[in-house]
Amino acid sequence: MFTQQFYTAADITNQICNLFIKEQLFDVVFIIDGEEVPAHQSVLCQRCPVFKAMLKEQSEFEVQTIVLSGTPVGAFKQLLKFIYTGFVELDTVNVGSVFDVLQLARVYGVAKLEQHCVDHLKFICNIDNVVEILNRAVEKSQKALIAHCIEFAKTRAPEFVGHKSFGELSVEALHHLINDALVPLSDDDIQELFTTKTEVVELKDCFELLNHRFDIV
Repeated sequence: MFTQQFYTAADITNQICNLFIKEQLFDVVFIIDGEEVPAHQSVLCQRCPVFKAMLKEQSEFEVQTIVLSGTPVGAFKQLLKFIYTGFVELDTVNVGSVFDVLQLARVYGVAKLEQHCVDHLKFICNIDNVVEILNRAVEKSQKALIAHCIEFAKTRAPEFVGHKSFGELSVEALHHLINDALVPLSDDDIQELFTTKTEVVELKDCFELLNHRFDIV
């Protein structure tokens, strides 16, 4: 039998991508903050088990409507773009928007996108945003990101402790930093240290402790 390939994988990907971009032949519409985001059940169900469980079988000509609350519409569109094309555009400045995509990737079980977001955040991590990334990583229980931020803090210790954003560290993030100390502290010691953390002046104890932890001279 003779077979011949007329379309490459890239051709097929582009055609599927066009369905998403041009919003053609859709059979499901997500309503997010009043905005309609059309999609195709067959693509979503094939690529995402959570969507497969969420979407119910409809008649051939019926469009299903699903209202999503508490979902950032921009991040949801990035999730769909990844599902359709395998590509995603992540912000290099707005850390919060990347975490929005990461969280949706986790919720909808798109592991490759979640990992890509983690890798992207590691790549863009710098002295100006490491505190924000660490705070959000702790909030979302992203262990790999937490470890990366702490390692970054070690390598840039004087800048990290002296940076204006240091005072914005959450109590939970400070717990992680201190629990990584060469001489571990008890939970009671840590709790006592941060009892009045809301007063910036009390951070002087944190500075002294982290100075000791990072061997800053």
